[in-house]
Amino acid sequence: LAGSTEIGLQVNKQFSRPDHIMYLGHVAELRQVGETPEAWRIGAAVSLATVEGLIAQAYPDFAEVLRRFGSPPIRSTATLAGNIANGSPIGDSMPCLMALGATLVLRRGDKSRTVALDQFYTGQKRNVLQPGEFIEAIELPKPVAGQVFRAHKVSKRFEQDISATCAAIAYTLKGGKLSGVKLAYNGLAPSPCRAPKLEAVLEGRAPAEVKAADLDAAIAESFVARDGLRATWAYRSLVARNLVLEFIETQTAEVA
Repeated sequence: LAGSTEIGLQVNKQFSRPDHIMYLGHVAELRQVGETPEAWRIGAAVSLATVEGLIAQAYPDFAEVLRRFGSPPIRSTATLAGNIANGSPIGDSMPCLMALGATLVLRRGDKSRTVALDQFYTGQKRNVLQPGEFIEAIELPKPVAGQVFRAHKVSKRFEQDISATCAAIAYTLKGGKLSGVKLAYNGLAPSPCRAPKLEAVLEGRAPAEVKAADLDAAIAESFVARDGLRATWAYRSLVARNLVLEFIETQTAEVA
């Protein structure tokens, strides 16, 4: 247990009574943020509020997604690694992290390994963690020259609400063409995930060449249509397409 913003709800709302709880809040090593010229290493017990301040200049859209995560007390308590480990299908930090190529440092005893976040989940609330293994840190790459990063969360209520979907994209423009595209969503699948078929629609094309119909077809091929409590599939899939168009069109206008 770190921030207890998730386990606390399980106890309060679902009357869960864990047999054993290990509190990590006083483990100094897990509360540290390291830095190299290429990346930040964010300890598993670092709060969302700290991460929000850390990335505010480099990734303002990501910082805004975190700002809307919940109230200030929640953001000051909840941890980035906790959001990831919880693995909610509508977890808000994960699409941003996946689009930016974040990796997880997983540890068991004195052995550690690195896993790309977009390879971490194996299903709804399921992941590659082995028994006794835990998330030690998140490694988040810093921006590179020419990189564009955009993200936006769509929810019924703008502040402090659960996502209908959150989308994030990273790319560069080379000769006016989209390159190195990484696109990720929550709310469209059993876990947050990359969207490789949509990435393929975008890769190598000028933004003006991207057709809404091609994105719609890629969404239909990539995800199982599901209505949910917070949005119908028709709404979610339309928003998923329109966010991509907004992300690439707005940036092209700004560059021009």
